[in-house]
Amino acid sequence: MFGMGIELRSSLSELAKTDEFMQQIMSDYQIDTDYFGILSFLLHECAKNAIVHGNQFNAEKKTYIECHINKQSLEFSVRDEGKGFDYQSILNSPVDGRGLAAVRLLADKLEFSHQGSMVKYSISIPFSFPKKHLKAADLMQNRLNKINQSPKI
Repeated sequence: MFGMGIELRSSLSELAKTDEFMQQIMSDYQIDTDYFGILSFLLHECAKNAIVHGNQFNAEKKTYIECHINKQSLEFSVRDEGKGFDYQSILNSPVDGRGLAAVRLLADKLEFSHQGSMVKYSISIPFSFPKKHLKAADLMQNRLNKINQSPKI
């Protein structure tokens, strides 16, 4: 699994960095540009929630974004320095509007941790590993498959 990340200050003007980050990921991993809209939307909504609701625009707090890449999917984590929130209300409510409700609808998987100050989501889309990472990615995936197939004690 390979990863990269960025750090944002608690200002809405920082959200432009999420698009730049997504463009870099798409370029590095040869992801079709048709996916930019959905990938960028999901990341933008999570980062915006972290800045607005988590950090409450506090200039001393940051938002941390990571993307982990494996052969099947992209997994994003967005963490703020806020106190968290009752994420069960999001998971148990009908899907409507934007924000995390839309992320819940569009992502393959959505998880919360750190009392709600971290959201992780994953999405499966076709992409290619750069040749320099391909052998390492195959090796890592083979090891993960062996671990997952080994008998549980």
